[in-house]
Amino acid sequence: MLSRGQYLGQLYDIGFDAPETHVIRKDRTMYYAFFAKQWKGPVELRGLEDRNYSVVDYITGKSLGIVSRRNSHLPVEFAGNLLVEVSPQ
Repeated sequence: MLSRGQYLGQLYDIGFDAPETHVIRKDRTMYYAFFAKQWKGPVELRGLEDRNYSVVDYITGKSLGIVSRRNSHLPVEFAGNLLVEVSPQ
């Protein structure tokens, strides 16, 4: 259950960063929720450790690629929201 994870509210500023982003860490996996009416472009996955991570759309199960702390920008397109699971490889 994600409600038992740690909410990382300090990673993004809702009034400044776009799209609106919320993050929960549960064990070593990060869960990012992005919200925007329409979004096409990169999103930054903040709070990662120095390792590679696989990124999966939490709803569809579709792989969105591999990221790392040094390469933490992911090109995406969505309407409404995008929920992703970011797991260490």
